[in-house]
Amino acid sequence: MKKFCLECNKVFYPTENNYIGYPFKGGYWDNALGRYNFSESPPSSRIFHSRHCMDSFISEHADILTPIFNEIKERENNHDNREN
Repeated sequence: MKKFCLECNKVFYPTENNYIGYPFKGGYWDNALGRYNFSESPPSSRIFHSRHCMDSFISEHADILTPIFNEIKERENNHDNREN
């Protein structure tokens, strides 16, 4: 699938079988399992051609993104509280 980097507008081609595009992998440490659990982003979610472009974009737009990230975390916490 042909995509354009949000930061530099470079063309890149992420697929299920390659490591092109970011965010690529995320995950978390699971204490119960004693290991890191990876989660891959589908190619449609990869919006930057390089890690540098992703980091640059996030730092340039931190003032806009910080409230969004805080809202996501708050909603996750509220959802977790409702389940308990």
